[in-house]
Amino acid sequence: MPKRSDWLIAFLAAALSVAVLALLGRDSGGPKTRTGAGAAPAGTLAAEPAASDGEGSIPPVANPKPAPADAAAVPAGPFWRGHPHEPRPFGNPDTHPMRELAVSAFRIARHETTAAEYEACVAAGACPARSCPDATPALRPRQPVTCVTWDAAAAYCAWAGGRLPTEAEWEKAARGTDGRRYPWGHSEPDCGQALTAACGANEPADVGTHPAGASPFGVQDMAGNAAEWTADWYAPSYYAAAPATDPAGPASGDRRVVRGGSFATGSRLSMTGYRSFLAPTQALPDLGFRCVWPGP
Repeated sequence: MPKRSDWLIAFLAAALSVAVLALLGRDSGGPKTRTGAGAAPAGTLAAEPAASDGEGSIPPVANPKPAPADAAAVPAGPFWRGHPHEPRPFGNPDTHPMRELAVSAFRIARHETTAAEYEACVAAGACPARSCPDATPALRPRQPVTCVTWDAAAAYCAWAGGRLPTEAEWEKAARGTDGRRYPWGHSEPDCGQALTAACGANEPADVGTHPAGASPFGVQDMAGNAAEWTADWYAPSYYAAAPATDPAGPASGDRRVVRGGSFATGSRLSMTGYRSFLAPTQALPDLGFRCVWPGP
């Protein structure tokens, strides 16, 4: 079994290579290829995802349950999605054009799904066990659960009576209605607001550790800590063709949208409009999720 120190060295070295590539302007706006369950980010660009065939639909909630008492309410109405055409490192072709869209009311978990919450689903027989390499450290109960595939995340949300957020829902919950660059505003993050690679951590923090980084709706850790699965398939040109109300992503694809950045990525990937994508079978030590429920 690899030593913990060996895993940390490999993980941090790979994360550093991603940061260097971004600074050199080689990033095309998509995430980096990650290979193997629990593998760290590699320094190569991912293959172009398969083209979409039409508009998707918001998945129904199979077993509706009330949202948790502390879930944040996001009202119906418009918000700004995407980023304007800006010089790198802030402008990404797949976030253009910046458009005003609208989503229906929903409630979203104030924190990322925790390890303890996910283990309850495993114990109930409704979720598979985490998929981590042997050297990945065990999680504390209040750390965000990581090393879960898209299907595992969707299974948990269904068990909890909700579903994964659409990409549009996630972005509105993260940035509010004024088009801000980060959940707290336009300023670059500090370590009191978001746990990113600049903070030097080798694992996610317990949820609720960064209240200063909360979004306008009071949702925490939507920048850094653990990246998050969303419901949508990814297509680089989707924004221009998306409907103006309740967009749900392409009808098909081979990559799912990931949002928010993590403790292992730079601040750019933590911007509210930055889009990443991964194969739904990936399960990584810096990738988790949160759920949504019908509003208001």
